[in-house]
Amino acid sequence: MPISLLAEFPLLLVVGGDSPVKTVKELVEYGKANPKLANYGSSATPFQLAAELFNQSTGSSFQHIPYKGSGEVAQAVMSGQVLMAFVDSGPVSGPLKAGKLRALGITTDKRPMNFPDVPTFAEEGVADMEIVLWTGLVAPAGTPNEIVDRLQDAIADTLGLPAVDAALDAISVDGRSTTSAEFRELIKNDMARWKAVAEKANIKLD
Repeated sequence: MPISLLAEFPLLLVVGGDSPVKTVKELVEYGKANPKLANYGSSATPFQLAAELFNQSTGSSFQHIPYKGSGEVAQAVMSGQVLMAFVDSGPVSGPLKAGKLRALGITTDKRPMNFPDVPTFAEEGVADMEIVLWTGLVAPAGTPNEIVDRLQDAIADTLGLPAVDAALDAISVDGRSTTSAEFRELIKNDMARWKAVAEKANIKLD
């Protein structure tokens, strides 16, 4: 039973700081011109699906290389083991500031304050690449309404605390509470969207 959304965060498309690729368009062209080097790293299905949506939206054929965690993926891109990756901001903020990684695009509808120099995919001419990953709270089916209400109130109060807001902002995560109905609709819409991407990419969703 959905209780409430807790937080949302976008993804960044990154390449190595020494990569010859400077834009999304150049990345697509480079991948098509160098098919043996056209790959991406990911540590979980959501990141893989984001990359496969990018393939579908650009007519590319970047191949999936699995890793255990986002930190490993960032290291793989920095070292040149893989060409690019879609990652959450936490593991790559430091390498981006240090110039070890370069962000080519962000999956928001407009440039966020934390990444003012990173273009959106719409700016780069790639449609349908607005992606927001999220985390939320669910409970067993049949949980009493009064418990659901108390949990929702507690979540809203917690996310409203300045210290919590500052901590989330530091890692480019947006805290957000919802009603059960709003959270259920979000889950439904995301499942439909990503099921279509997975089927087209021949990915089996667990």
